[in-house]
Amino acid sequence: MAVVERPGERIAVTNPVSGETIGEILVMQRDEVFATVESARAAQPAWEARGAWARAALLSAWDDALWRDQENIIR
Repeated sequence: MAVVERPGERIAVTNPVSGETIGEILVMQRDEVFATVESARAAQPAWEARGAWARAALLSAWDDALWRDQENIIR
């Protein structure tokens, strides 16, 4: 685990095979990471209760929205 003292900055994520940059991640403080994980854990029971088909429909709609609005999202 890398320790970085510059929260708010972004770190490049590279493919270890090709060396190609494949994305970026946001640098967060340790407490921010734990809060994010705890938030995800708290949301998981409600997400699971929706059922597989409902989750698939939501993810598909989200995917459609990302593709439709990609130009606005990347700005």
